Amino acid sequence: MTGKTNSIYSPAGNGLKAFLMACLLFVAIAGQAQQPDADTIINRLARHLIQRSSLPGIEKFAFNLNSANQWEDIDYSDLAKSKWKTAIHLDRVKELAIAWATPSSKYYKDARVWNTLSKALDVWLGKKFQNPNWWHNEIGIPQIMRSILAVAGNQLTGTQRQGGLQVLAQYRVRGTGANLIWSADLAMHYGAFIKNDSIIKNSRRLIVAEIRNDTAEGIQPDYSFYQHGARLQSFHYGIDYLNDLLRIGWQLQGTVWAYPADKAALLTNYVMHGWQWMSRNNYTTPATVDRAVSRKGQLKGISMQYVAGFLSGLDPSRAASIDRMEQEYRLNTRKPAFHDFPYSDFATYHQPGFSVFIKTISTRTLPTESINSENKKGQLLHAGNVYLVKDGKEYFDVMPLWDWQYLPGITSFDPQAKIERMDFAGTVTDGESGLTAMHYALRKDSSLLTARKAWIMRGDQMIALIAGLTRRNISTPVYTVLDQSRWREPVLAGNRKISKPGVHPFSAKEHLYHNGFSFSLLTTGDGKLILRDTTGSWRSINEGEQPTEVKGKIFQPMIEHKNDDAAAYLVSFYSSPGEIKAAGSQQWNIIRNDTACQAILFDDGMVMAVFHKAGSLKVTEETTIQVDRPCLLQYHSNKLTLSDPLQLGGTLKLSIGARQLSADLKKDGSSLSINL
Repeated sequence: MTGKTNSIYSPAGNGLKAFLMACLLFVAIAGQAQQPDADTIINRLARHLIQRSSLPGIEKFAFNLNSANQWEDIDYSDLAKSKWKTAIHLDRVKELAIAWATPSSKYYKDARVWNTLSKALDVWLGKKFQNPNWWHNEIGIPQIMRSILAVAGNQLTGTQRQGGLQVLAQYRVRGTGANLIWSADLAMHYGAFIKNDSIIKNSRRLIVAEIRNDTAEGIQPDYSFYQHGARLQSFHYGIDYLNDLLRIGWQLQGTVWAYPADKAALLTNYVMHGWQWMSRNNYTTPATVDRAVSRKGQLKGISMQYVAGFLSGLDPSRAASIDRMEQEYRLNTRKPAFHDFPYSDFATYHQPGFSVFIKTISTRTLPTESINSENKKGQLLHAGNVYLVKDGKEYFDVMPLWDWQYLPGITSFDPQAKIERMDFAGTVTDGESGLTAMHYALRKDSSLLTARKAWIMRGDQMIALIAGLTRRNISTPVYTVLDQSRWREPVLAGNRKISKPGVHPFSAKEHLYHNGFSFSLLTTGDGKLILRDTTGSWRSINEGEQPTEVKGKIFQPMIEHKNDDAAAYLVSFYSSPGEIKAAGSQQWNIIRNDTACQAILFDDGMVMAVFHKAGSLKVTEETTIQVDRPCLLQYHSNKLTLSDPLQLGGTLKLSIGARQLSADLKKDGSSLSINL
């Protein structure tokens, strides 16, 4: 199965307000006229398509059909399973139809444009093109035809309308999550076009039933999103799921088929407690898109203004909270927050100036997909990847330029090695700071690399700990990758400015500064910075993309592990390089970093610790923490926060100094807070 390429709509604030006002006015007019609900569905879809259209330069294809009424630049023999080139033909018909129907378009009601789209539509209806991938035949192509029928249906000939309805009727209602929404949405519109209330009612029932959060595919209890099994897809399938449900909800508003209040509230919760925390400035990271990372433009999401506008209409009782969320997101004034998604092995840390996104993996979640000739090099995705984001563009469309052996955050030794999933992975957080940890294993044939890894985040810093590094049958160098993002000036190593491509060593005595982040080695190990002025192509990672050469500059700092000693590094955020020199002394210490326990003690007494097994941690001369099983722990000012990285649940017995305690850990791996 495959998902469609996102159709992005990110209007400016005034444009959004005008759009929503037009929508509300249309709802009022429709109600006054007592328009049949089936017609309301179609007319609102047409208005939606017209309002969100960017009116692309259709003159490039509006008047150049060949003698067969086809376009010379389209490969009509193509059978690619991902981006099907033949489908461009029908998509152009749709764009021409929207331009012809849009009052602000210079092609509004243009007879020449209508002549082109009519002839091109007849070609599709006559040829009945099909693809080996069911998704195009049952979802992708019917979606395009639905749009054509909505904006131009009344002007089509009887034969064209009947043929278009036959293409739309290729849908098959099946699947879960986004796939179910796509197919049921097509069925609902088919019912509206033929005025069959029974089809509309049944389709709407299926759509509403899919607005749920449980452990099946779709919205999870932690408000992450699964598709194709336990795979985090919030900004792939999940973005289409949200986008379509918002649009459908608006289409049904005021009709007999409107969403129930609890379903609208769940969509609000999905955005408030999940979706918004997985992005910054409307950009996400590869952690949330799975195989769609190999698609151009995939990391740019829907505008929060657009989402919030629809949510306010669907869930009016929470309009004030939704508006506040949108403003805080847009202005980066959200309160500092550490957000955990234990069902997806994902954690995010947000501060006013930056965000950190960490994607681990366990036996409970699945490796990234590589199907339909997509994501051809992604075997190390979701293997403890760490993404450092200031404005959101750090990783946008950088994938053709990546060295896929050394993805951000991972420890690697061979480009063909693959992650081995372990039971131990999780996060503990009090909502403001916290840590993420995992048992790490990378294998290629008989070669095996293992480690204990932890990332501790508080304030403007992330401390990364690596312990228990072991290598079996490995003769090649082992590196931990601090980052691999777009290279931006300036790059500084201490007082040295580095501006030329190449390999540049840096030492533990030098702060390596780039894009607001400072990287510091805390233990022995050789720092190696690779700056690349490089080329690549999307085709190299996705057969459906273009082979055109892509150029860019890459920043890639790494630590080479000369031995298997424990290692650590620090990432700090500074708005300018000058702040590094003005920074005060270190306000924490690593008090343990081995295979049994990894822990940090902050100067104000906060302890963050990973217990890989039952044992004890000496915090101070007066205080020792002892646990009887593996756990993650955060302790500060008589507040104790715990989680179970094995997600077994059950009782944990522990002691803090002389105090004996017990706690029932949550089986889903989420954090449990106890006031002592």
